[in-house]
Amino acid sequence: MSLFSKHKLWVKPHEHLVGITYDSRMETHMSNEGENGEGHPERPARTRAIIDALEEEGLLSLLTRFKSRFATQEELLTFHTQNYLDAMERTATLNRRQLDKVERKYDDDVYINNSTFSCAKLAIGCSIESCARIMVGDCAHALAAVRPPGHHVGGNGCCAKRAAGFCFFNSVATCAKLASKGELICADGRRADPIDKILIVDFDVHHGNGTQALCWDDPKIMYFSVHRGFESKSQWKQRTFYPGTGKAREVGGPNARGTIINCPWSEPGMIHFFI
Repeated sequence: MSLFSKHKLWVKPHEHLVGITYDSRMETHMSNEGENGEGHPERPARTRAIIDALEEEGLLSLLTRFKSRFATQEELLTFHTQNYLDAMERTATLNRRQLDKVERKYDDDVYINNSTFSCAKLAIGCSIESCARIMVGDCAHALAAVRPPGHHVGGNGCCAKRAAGFCFFNSVATCAKLASKGELICADGRRADPIDKILIVDFDVHHGNGTQALCWDDPKIMYFSVHRGFESKSQWKQRTFYPGTGKAREVGGPNARGTIINCPWSEPGMIHFFI
């Protein structure tokens, strides 16, 4: 007899399971600032801290661990251009001087080492696997503890062709798009059914301009962002908070009006939003 039948809870066992996808290899993406990249805000310790906290609280053993995986070429091409993927793949074999030259093509918040491409593929692959496992019924919720992040990639519009703001591949937008098309596939080959309504909640001091742009005219995907920003023209011109997007009046394209919801905070205190 399962715990659920014993207590007459008429739910399936998997409905109480929480999954997690994580791979320590993602910690090899690091900057040259400080020892092991610890001088940079987007550093290896970010994901390690999540795992350590779960262990300390005795929660990690309660989670269902899903095997990590790299995103496939087809999955990456959901939004990212082939030229961009080829350029990122070449960074795996460049020397430091060549990598510095590549970095200068992007904004000041992008750093690259020889592990960046593989780590970014792991990050988006693990995100896809987590979403797929939920959709096929293996768990009710899942956490993808991944890096590097991705929500600034795609800020140029309908495709993603350059790194920006610590980010390389837009994991969340890709997961949402694949889910809406019925193309979320688990590592074991199981395919999830398509879904018509998807909500992305982005809680970050910086607006996820890439995710917004990629989902701008998609009526199946709603993007909701809480971030630091300003509403007056004079304040926005200051561009105090990267990337300077995310105004409340940005509401989506002609086929998806109202699916973009921005809540820019004009002063400190975002942390109290959920408290």
